[in-house]
Amino acid sequence: MKIIKIKTEKQANGIWGMPLACYKMDRMPFLDNRKMLLHSAILIALSENYHGSIFEIFGSNGKGFFIRLNVKMYNFSYDRFEIEDNILYEFDNEKEHIVFLRKRKIKQLNIY
Repeated sequence: MKIIKIKTEKQANGIWGMPLACYKMDRMPFLDNRKMLLHSAILIALSENYHGSIFEIFGSNGKGFFIRLNVKMYNFSYDRFEIEDNILYEFDNEKEHIVFLRKRKIKQLNIY
């Protein structure tokens, strides 16, 4: 699991704005709140971690999107990410993700 701390503040609407490093974006599909927040967080984290690099978003759909960064293409699937406050979690496998979701649920229920 990768833990990425996002330094940028959220906008008034609760998501992060589009980074200036994104020079082109294809259509934006209608997404639920979780996916919209993840989309926003992934883009801003990418912009913060690859400062000075420009990128393009394409192939967006309800499952994720692709990014072209420095001539390489990367696939970002919403199923591999979770967000809590300003921390973005990227999971290497489904088992890690399930354990994370269970721990979060237990924490919400205040059961130890």
